[in-house]
Amino acid sequence: MTLTARPENFNIIRTSIMEHRNIPDSIKKKLCLAAEEIFVNICSYAYGGTSGSVDFSIEVSDQITMTFQDEGAPFNPLNNQTDTDGYDLDTQIGGLGRLIAFGFADNVIYEYKNSRNVLNLTFS
Repeated sequence: MTLTARPENFNIIRTSIMEHRNIPDSIKKKLCLAAEEIFVNICSYAYGGTSGSVDFSIEVSDQITMTFQDEGAPFNPLNNQTDTDGYDLDTQIGGLGRLIAFGFADNVIYEYKNSRNVLNLTFS
């Protein structure tokens, strides 16, 4: 599905996850939380204040793979992750969402391909 990169459109992704018949109920909330963190980050940062879109897909087999694609500026979310040891909850804002999303996933792969950021999160 292709969505306009606006945070309120996350509800469409949430519904597709929660209503998916082949996803165990026990993992749906984790998938939603991970998807929300990634989707909102793309909406907030990928297009530098201009409009854009996000392609989202979910594949279910022996594993579950969520894929996010955007045409925003190249950004590898696996780089420059927040240092949790030095994180000051009183003064720092943000930076932990990727860690939460990636912590739920069993595998995370990023690539910049055909002028698109492509992020795959796989769950067992």
